[in-house]
Amino acid sequence: MVNNKKFWIIPVIFLLVIKTIIADELPSVRYVISKDGLNQRETASISSKKIGTLLYGTRIIIYSKNDQKSTFDGITDYWYKSY
Repeated sequence: MVNNKKFWIIPVIFLLVIKTIIADELPSVRYVISKDGLNQRETASISSKKIGTLLYGTRIIIYSKNDQKSTFDGITDYWYKSY
């Protein structure tokens, strides 16, 4: 059974790779490169409920970029939706 539920994600180290994504390149396949994993959140907010963590090496598909930016650990970037 395929889970089609979509999640908002904001990576820490993963931000550096995802910064190269522009609207014309979506959807885009990426992999989690942070050894700590990648947090999944219910909504595009750092204060949003954490609903899971994608482990290092997990393949994800980025299919949209939000206009909203957040700063985490000194890194500012957009929120991305994946599945």
